[in-house]
Amino acid sequence: MLVLPYMLPANELKRLSGSAVLLVQSQTVGYDGVVDYLPGGVAFYNAAGVHEAATGELALTLTLARLRSIADAADGQNAGEWRHKWHPGLADKRARYRHRWRGRKSSKRCQRNIRCGGLPIR
Repeated sequence: MLVLPYMLPANELKRLSGSAVLLVQSQTVGYDGVVDYLPGGVAFYNAAGVHEAATGELALTLTLARLRSIADAADGQNAGEWRHKWHPGLADKRARYRHRWRGRKSSKRCQRNIRCGGLPIR
């Protein structure tokens, strides 16, 4: 088993050809280009399910920071100023999501040796 370094380009997988590695674990969710470079007989697992909670927390944190103008308050603090302003909250609000990849075709190139998700823990 080989755990890839974070953000390793897919073309580096061709270096596994002829090695004893039978299983590769990625630290990222994507698998773009893996099909083109992964040697036959080597299984590839991505990190689906690993980063979602932290990404969601970061998105909420950044949303609240922007909504409440935290950067402006921090700049004011550094300048010795109290920049008190009223800001709307998130309570009783609805989030609207607009997908920015409209028209982009999903890849149908996933093969049997590429798996979504990490290895089972026993």
